Amino acid sequence: MSAPTRSEAVTKIRQLFRTAQRPLTLREIREQVPDLKAPQISSTLCYFMRQRYVIREAVDNSAPRERKKVWLYTYSDNRYLEVKNEN
Repeated sequence: MSAPTRSEAVTKIRQLFRTAQRPLTLREIREQVPDLKAPQISSTLCYFMRQRYVIREAVDNSAPRERKKVWLYTYSDNRYLEVKNEN
């Protein structure tokens, strides 16, 4: 079985956001779509941010012994106006 293409990754992650109906962290996306590799997920999220379908914010990480802050991604089927994603 070959790795999913970029368009398949976009479709899978978009469907995940629509199904979940809530903001998701990278960890949650990886758990829900295990056939995608981290770089595929990351590039898809960057694509969504460039197209203004996703915004992100830094939140406290609840997992012990990991980074203190993680990104929380919020998806919308309508483009966000004047997006101010945190750097």
